[in-house]
Amino acid sequence: MNTKQQIQIEQVPIADLHPDPVNPRRITDQELEALTRSIRQFGFIDPIIVRREDKTIIGGHQRLLAARRLGYETVPVVLVDLTLEQARLLNIALNKISGSFDQELLARPGPHSLRLWRR
Repeated sequence: MNTKQQIQIEQVPIADLHPDPVNPRRITDQELEALTRSIRQFGFIDPIIVRREDKTIIGGHQRLLAARRLGYETVPVVLVDLTLEQARLLNIALNKISGSFDQELLARPGPHSLRLWRR
């Protein structure tokens, strides 16, 4: 695996992309609505990660759902050269390795407030 791949973002038709049938990540309707609002407000700024070989989605299944809701025909994609096994390991890493939120900071009034996303 080449870990020093050059990253290029391409616009790819949604119809060409294939969700991984064993993607373990799930999203609630409320979370999907919040994601859809975010993309509507800020645009699609977080590309979907896709295997070049077969256009299987590695990361971004939920963003793809939101893009469909918004009527997108193409989405930004980063194509990577990974085996199916590597892609599935990356999928888990992308979805599992995360930090936590500072709940006190989010509770304070201001532009960082989580209350803005609960509208």
